Amino acid sequence: GLVVCGFGIAVHFPLGMALAIDHSDGQADLATARSAYAFGFAFGVAPFLLAAIADQIDPHTAFLLVPVFLAVAAVAILPIARGGPGGASAGRRDSSVPEVGELQPERSQ
Repeated sequence: GLVVCGFGIAVHFPLGMALAIDHSDGQADLATARSAYAFGFAFGVAPFLLAAIADQIDPHTAFLLVPVFLAVAAVAILPIARGGPGGASAGRRDSSVPEVGELQPERSQ
């Protein structure tokens, strides 16, 4: 069970990081740093938050809240995924950054 959970979580980091970098307006290093911090915080806090909720109400009801939290997260990132607020630059290429293969080593003769 823990391995399957790990595989599920492992997909979130690269996809979330790519989304943050795509919408960073040329500040990929800042987006990467903030995303890494947010992921670490979320993955570290979420289990304890769920446990605290389960202590207040029964564990079954607490685990039923997980899909609700996922739906709230999906709604929160929908504007970004559609290129809305904060994501207006998605899909645009910064012409000052070369594409892979554009850089050719200089040949000395």
